[in-house]
Amino acid sequence: MAKPYDATVKQLVNAYPLDWIRSFGLPFADEVEVVDADLSTISTQADRVFHIKAPVPWVMHLELQAQYDAGLLRRVLRYNVLLSERFNQLPVLSTLVLLHRDADAADLARPLECLLPDGSRYLEFRCKVVRIWEQPVESILQGGIGILPLAPLAALAGTDVSSVIQAMKQRIDLEVARPYAATLWASTYVLMGLRYTAEVSDKLLEGVIDMSESSTYQAILNKGRDIGKLEGLREALIRLGQKHLGTPDAQMLARVQALADVGQLEEFIDHVHAAESWDELLR
Repeated sequence: MAKPYDATVKQLVNAYPLDWIRSFGLPFADEVEVVDADLSTISTQADRVFHIKAPVPWVMHLELQAQYDAGLLRRVLRYNVLLSERFNQLPVLSTLVLLHRDADAADLARPLECLLPDGSRYLEFRCKVVRIWEQPVESILQGGIGILPLAPLAALAGTDVSSVIQAMKQRIDLEVARPYAATLWASTYVLMGLRYTAEVSDKLLEGVIDMSESSTYQAILNKGRDIGKLEGLREALIRLGQKHLGTPDAQMLARVQALADVGQLEEFIDHVHAAESWDELLR
C-alpha cells in the first residue's frame, strides 16, 4: 500500500487498535498488545500485528491494501506462518482490508490453494477480506471512533457524502479531545483522496473543521504531505526506544502516537541514548 494512505491508516490502527480488531477481526477482543511487526527472518514487515490477551489467546494480522498486488495472498500466507511460529503456535487471523477497488482481484474471493504436479492439494489458506466500499456506511458511523475516517469510502447507498461528514463531526465533537480530533480529520482528508478529488474533499470539509484552529490541521491537512513523515518519525522513535529503553507500555505508546510535531519527534530521537526510561525521555 503506497503512502500517504499506509501511514495514515497505520496511525489510526496504532491509536485505536480495539476499534479495528472488533470491526475487522473478532468482535469479542478485549485486552490487546500492539506488536512490533518486523519479521526480520524475511527482511520484511507486516502492516500491523496484535496479540489478543484473552482466555484463549490469539493473534490478529492486519494487512492494508490500496492497490493491486499479484502476490498478495502468498505474502499474507508467509506472514501468517511466521507469526504463528513467533507466538508459539497461537492461531493467527489474517485480515485484508482493501481500501480501493483497484486492490481487489478475483483470487481474493477464494482460498489460496497450493497444488502438487498431479493436481492434488497439499495446502489451503484462508484469510478474511474486508472491502471497505462494500461496508454499509451506517456500520462505520456507529462503530469504533478509530474507524470513522473510513466512512466516506464505505457503501453510501444513496446517502449524500456531506451528510456522512456531518454525522462524523457530531461524534468527533462529542467523543474526542481536540488533538485526537485533529488526527481523525487529517486521516479522513488523506483517505478521501482514494475516492474524491482534492477539490471535492476541500469543499466537503470546508466549514466542518476550523483550519486555523490547530497547527496539526495546518500541517497534516495540506494534502497529507506531512503525515508520512510524522508516522515514520514515530516508528523510528519507538524502534530506537525499544532497543535502549525496552518496550513502551500502553500509556507511553499512546503518548508517542499523540506527538504531531516533527521537530519535537526529531529531538526525542536525538535524546534516546541519554534517557534512562520512556517517562524521562518524553518528559
